Amino acid sequence: MYIIPLIILLSCQSESVIIIDEVVPERTKSHASVKAGTAQLPIFSGKHQPHHRYILSGINGSVALSYNHETGALNIPSSINTMAGVYTLTVIGDNNIISNSTLTITAAEATGKALSYLGPKTVPHNDQEGVMMTSAFFDRFNNMTRGQLNVKYFQNSDNQFATISETTDNEYFTYQKLYVGNRDESLVGLSADSIYSDELSFKGSSGCPTSATIRIGDYYQIADGTHTFDVIINKIKDEDDEDVEMGTILQAALYDSAHRTAAIYQVMVINGSAKFTMENPQGAGAYHIAISACGTILSDSELLYFSQEFNEIPSKWISSSILKIGPVISVLNQKVQNGTLVEFIYNGCPQAEKKSYILEEGICLIDTDDIISECKSNHITITINGISSIIDITE
Repeated sequence: MYIIPLIILLSCQSESVIIIDEVVPERTKSHASVKAGTAQLPIFSGKHQPHHRYILSGINGSVALSYNHETGALNIPSSINTMAGVYTLTVIGDNNIISNSTLTITAAEATGKALSYLGPKTVPHNDQEGVMMTSAFFDRFNNMTRGQLNVKYFQNSDNQFATISETTDNEYFTYQKLYVGNRDESLVGLSADSIYSDELSFKGSSGCPTSATIRIGDYYQIADGTHTFDVIINKIKDEDDEDVEMGTILQAALYDSAHRTAAIYQVMVINGSAKFTMENPQGAGAYHIAISACGTILSDSELLYFSQEFNEIPSKWISSSILKIGPVISVLNQKVQNGTLVEFIYNGCPQAEKKSYILEEGICLIDTDDIISECKSNHITITINGISSIIDITE
């Protein structure tokens, strides 16, 4: 007869009251929520017994709570009630657990200085992407808060002032896009009730890098067109000596000693630097790498020297139409890598078909009957990694 009215009472209790019952504890588990700084937690009137002990447990350990006979509430010590988080309140009676309840301490009202970040610090004039101001707000106990705030962002761009008003959502971080237009520098800050921020700044620039440094990783000094090495570009700065915007594109070109372009790469800047992998050239000689942007060379590497991969291309006719190339042996006395390209063309025939083959175990077989040519020639040229050999077709 006692249980039915008890259940009705429980269903009507406030969320911020801890309910204790020794008759039906599995039905009396509760969840209370209080704001940081709350010193006392009410419990369901009349349910406290002298033999009850109250243990509050959380990420930082456990603490015993005392019962206040005057208020009928549990005293939450300041070492706990100022720290937002989820806690478990365990009620123990006669060494038995009567109930486990959840206590959530939420952050108090936001106040004081917001924590704000701004990036990127430099953007091109009239950039449509803008910079992002990210802010977090805290209560007087330094708990991060969440909830709706009416925030005003103030921006001073070359002594031209603007204000943006926004209502935040219920997230811990707020975000606001800001734009520099065609101005050189902007100072920004925010306020909301008793909240303020430090003054932050970002700059407008041409958006073009003007300087950079280049570093070459270890490289295999053979011109095989296969091996690779790392190129690292650092200290990529604009005209104000600021890091350029993330995503800025650089061009990296590999030039031979005659300043002919051997390879071109497009590289993206990430956090003020860029790294990419470059293939060894196919021809022997001295090379250098130039880094450029907006039509200006930012940095030039030291000379890189690559030797021929092999000294000769052995060849032999093994029938009237089958030409055997190889074995092609590298300067390190190893068979040239499988898959290396072999190009074949008739000499003196501008319209002649160029055929491509690959080496396997340093060897490839060419059936010249399969090669169509509209003109006659007594010589063919075999080219492997920039090294050529002219072969007499009448051999």
